[in-house]
Amino acid sequence: MSPFIKIKRSAVHNLIVENTNQDQELNEGLVLPEEVMNLADIKPFEQIVATKIHGDNWKNRIITFVIPGSRVETRGSLAHFLKPGDLFCIITNSFISGKTLEYYRESKLPICDLGFDPHTNRNNNTLQASAKLEYVNRKEKIDKIPEEVFRLRNELMNRQYLSHLILNLKVTDIVDDCLLGSAEIPPDLIEFAGLEKYQNVIVANSSRGSISAETYVVPTSPGVVLMAGAMSRLASLDENAALMSYKISSGVIHPRIVKVQNNSSKYSKLVDISKL
Repeated sequence: MSPFIKIKRSAVHNLIVENTNQDQELNEGLVLPEEVMNLADIKPFEQIVATKIHGDNWKNRIITFVIPGSRVETRGSLAHFLKPGDLFCIITNSFISGKTLEYYRESKLPICDLGFDPHTNRNNNTLQASAKLEYVNRKEKIDKIPEEVFRLRNELMNRQYLSHLILNLKVTDIVDDCLLGSAEIPPDLIEFAGLEKYQNVIVANSSRGSISAETYVVPTSPGVVLMAGAMSRLASLDENAALMSYKISSGVIHPRIVKVQNNSSKYSKLVDISKL
């Protein structure tokens, strides 16, 4: 098998945040109108990189996921990072090799690109947006993604989907020495969430926002949520954190979402995504 390369799958430029909302059952992520998702070929719970325009060069992006809705809305850690009126872009990625890479190099497989003019389009109106299929050696303007292109992309270009999400973890301990360097949470929560020891995760500060950080999950004592090593800078004591894990898939993944109380599976519940 030839090695995979990571490539841009879709991009949306110059979105404007319309609302922030911290009171939803799913209190993390980016809500996008379905017409934006359709025109950019982005699926529910697909991983995105959100980049803040005019943000600090060192803190201008965060990894999160998409929730379908009626307007552009930020939640949780993202709501601290991107406020109403802020201008931002999003990127999705795919890992490709073999036949897919050949198709891409031969300009048979496009990247979806959707752009808004921030000076004239302040409400994310797709009717006034510029949608393109970007091939290696040409670009094509479109009103919607042709069915044959959509099928080809769906067949050949995998997506990164949210697979696990733990909400409302409360940080109880911080260790800043470099012998440790992980997100450590109670073993009963790891089991309840369906995670594996040392599984790759993205951690975000839900209390005040920050850049998201990539690490791995390690079991600690019951009730203890420990940020260790480099992760110790991500959150302070008693702040809330969200922990996300992603999987690469060519088919839709339904994530397991856990809403935590008291850092214990005993008081935690699963979020029913069918009711979102």
